Amino acid sequence: MQGTIESTVFAVNKEKNIVLHYHEGAWIEIAHASTGEIYGGNWGLASTNPTTGDLWVYGGKPDEWADYYSGRSADIAVTGDAVYRVSADGNGLFSTEGYISVAASTELTWDQISDQPTGPIYGGSWGLVSIRRGTGDAFYYHADDNSWERIGDPGNSFAVTADTVYRVPLDNSGLFRYDGHDASWTQISDQPTDQIYGGDWGLVSTRPDSGDAFRFHPDGSWERIGGPGDSFAVTADTVYRLNKNPDGGGVFRYDNNGTSWTQVGPPMHSIVAASWGDVRSVQIPEI
Repeated sequence: MQGTIESTVFAVNKEKNIVLHYHEGAWIEIAHASTGEIYGGNWGLASTNPTTGDLWVYGGKPDEWADYYSGRSADIAVTGDAVYRVSADGNGLFSTEGYISVAASTELTWDQISDQPTGPIYGGSWGLVSIRRGTGDAFYYHADDNSWERIGDPGNSFAVTADTVYRVPLDNSGLFRYDGHDASWTQISDQPTDQIYGGDWGLVSTRPDSGDAFRFHPDGSWERIGGPGDSFAVTADTVYRLNKNPDGGGVFRYDNNGTSWTQVGPPMHSIVAASWGDVRSVQIPEI
């Protein structure tokens, strides 16, 4: 893990008992345990235990995982510099930038950053966006002074990229980009929009009728890049598509050319994008 930072894709196998890391053209098994969901960002990779809900963080080597929180969380998000969790009852939001090290007795500190009723949270390199339960309003977290700013109205889906956040309205009638101030948003598409996926490479959206995937370019144009997928994961340099169909399904990497994709793996349960390398140092105590 010295000297490089790799933005790549991680996956949970169909049986949900192995976590895998896609590295230099091969899949590396990094956990052999029953797994719920995985969450990724430039800070790293987190996963949950499906029975207890415990939150674990990947230490960078196969089977190196640290127990970051014991118990269930209503939602989890990873940004470029921290991991966030919503309390199980949805009435609190917590963050940590710490890393478990030194001794097994080391306790990780979670800081409460909100006591408001919280719905889904969305993370990316730009930061954290939280949806207020009840109103559906979107709030941006200013980590530098621990303050919150209301930035917009409710939406069906949000996605955070390297420089802003995007919102699909409640009626799925288009797509909006946050302007970076107040509660101002600019409509960037009037086409029906289903799901959106963000990362440092940019924004990918899907159409509800065809399921086709489209990439949004900085000049404001849209490009159809492929057909339907069960989910997508956006890294720093491309996007990956998951097709769960056992007949012809798998994990595919976009070739950054037209609608060309290359299959890089078999069908999986889920995929996420996350960074791996010198992003931090999680030292797992010997037991």
